[in-house]
Amino acid sequence: MLLHVDATGAVQGGAGIVTYVLGLVKGWRDAGFDDEWILEGTSDLSEGIADRLGDMGKVHLTGSSGPLARIAVQQTVLPLRMLRCRPDVLLCTTPVVPRVTLGIPVVAVVHDLRHIFRPEDFSSSQNWYRRQSWESGLRRSARLIADSDRTRDDLRSHYPFTSPKTRTIYLGSDHVPETKPGTENGHGIAFARWANKRPDFAIRSWAALKNLQPGLNRRLHVVGVGAGDEPRITSLARELGIADLVVVQPFLAEADYWQLFASAGVVLFPSSFEGFGLPVLEAMRLRVPVVTWRDPAVVEVAGDCAWYSNLTPEEFGNQVAAALDDSPGTRLRVERAFDRATLWTWRKTAENTREVLVEARQG
Repeated sequence: MLLHVDATGAVQGGAGIVTYVLGLVKGWRDAGFDDEWILEGTSDLSEGIADRLGDMGKVHLTGSSGPLARIAVQQTVLPLRMLRCRPDVLLCTTPVVPRVTLGIPVVAVVHDLRHIFRPEDFSSSQNWYRRQSWESGLRRSARLIADSDRTRDDLRSHYPFTSPKTRTIYLGSDHVPETKPGTENGHGIAFARWANKRPDFAIRSWAALKNLQPGLNRRLHVVGVGAGDEPRITSLARELGIADLVVVQPFLAEADYWQLFASAGVVLFPSSFEGFGLPVLEAMRLRVPVVTWRDPAVVEVAGDCAWYSNLTPEEFGNQVAAALDDSPGTRLRVERAFDRATLWTWRKTAENTREVLVEARQG
């Protein structure tokens, strides 16, 4: 099977879709499929993509990752390449589907519907574009893949016509490398790439932990902070009296990121909305306790292996303290989390995805 993969929505620093594309490549290789790939992306999606795909196919990186450039690549470059190569099926890693598909069956992946539930997390132009493009893409796709039951159910609720053609296929955890811890151990990690990750809430929860444990000397690393957000985050830490305990981190190189993650004592994940919650699964794989809210997708991933909190920093801080407690109960929960995470493999993701692609091709 000749598979054309539209990864124009994946950019370095975009985390989720990049991980999805690389994980799918790993799963395809682990499963031993002999399909040929054509991977379409932008020039910013360069780090390791061609090397990881290797002899499985070809990578074409065109234009920058800016919105207009991505649209141009997807709506013009990609159809022209499809015209020349005539793939058996097109896999779109987002619900945005090229207007011209030349009769080639399309499978689109839906990671979440956050723009519907939390439009305030996006700019007006982003919301407008998704409203214009998503429903069309969902309708024109022969099959749809949701990476959680939560996302599948959201699709069915807001777009009932998707129900018969949507399948849940979970992501894997075995992209997480075996990493030696760094020089700092036992610190906290929170995320700041997207508005739903709520880094401010994580910092307030760390301040609540400091109130519970006045001698606290663990630091909280807030990862993925853009230059425009750094002044606000550092100002909040200073206002709460924990400036010495909060470390603002930009987007880290992959090796540095995993080393920091592997040596953490706890992950704070007060996300307001998740389609899957990949950092939770990664933490479970690394045997790092996770404190989070009862977001439906996160509960789907973590089960009873996370520490769940109510919606106040004080309660969240209490749960962080419990997760950091090196007791037999804590260690048992962490090991259960690890065992659960090892069941989620990219090979399974690839096998299930290929089944959907074959279904779409057969009509």
